[in-house]
Amino acid sequence: IVPPPKAPCPGSPLNWDIPHFYVSYPFAIHDPGVKNPPGYFLHHVGSDPSAITVISNRCKGIATSDGGPCSPCSTASVLVDVVKDKASRSLGAFSERSQSALIDQIAVLEEANKKLRFQNIDYKRDLTVSRARVIEHSQFLDLVSRHDVPGLHRLIATALKEKVAIGGLLKRVQKAIDGKWHARNYSQADYDLAMLIYELGGGGAVYALNHAGPREFSGSPNVLACSRVAG
Repeated sequence: IVPPPKAPCPGSPLNWDIPHFYVSYPFAIHDPGVKNPPGYFLHHVGSDPSAITVISNRCKGIATSDGGPCSPCSTASVLVDVVKDKASRSLGAFSERSQSALIDQIAVLEEANKKLRFQNIDYKRDLTVSRARVIEHSQFLDLVSRHDVPGLHRLIATALKEKVAIGGLLKRVQKAIDGKWHARNYSQADYDLAMLIYELGGGGAVYALNHAGPREFSGSPNVLACSRVAG
């Protein structure tokens, strides 16, 4: 008597309880090129996800005596649970993630990329401003090194007090060199010197000192300022 042929292993039900199977299942894990295959493959994939079964890579190919799955396939649900856990939490490599998880990840990456673009714009703007400030500082040093700027210490003190930026200070230095800017924050020594000149030579001497004298005295207190102090 020839024994009846043994039935093939039917595999185990997939039991994928995450909604929208065809979107939530990471089909890419079954690609032959993945580094960490799941250890099983899907069988009877069709329009009805509940009919899909899981066949272990170690399947014996023969059903049990009662027609159930072989021992490797009967324990394949453990492997499915690992995949299901990663898919539900968007863990693992991209090949282990579902389509919906990948779409969410793309949205996150696009938002991060947008922020980086804005940061890059800010960095470029800051770099441009910094380079302009370096140029202005260099121009300031060049001016004060090549010219005897009248009242330079008063000019700088006034600019610092008024919180003038380097660009504004540079313009004031150039105006002072051209005789078009005179800082008025005179020290007591400036008034004392002007008063001495006033007493020795009168208003004409103070005017000459203020306009045509040596650079270190040019821009010193005028007659009106001296009269206010004396008055």
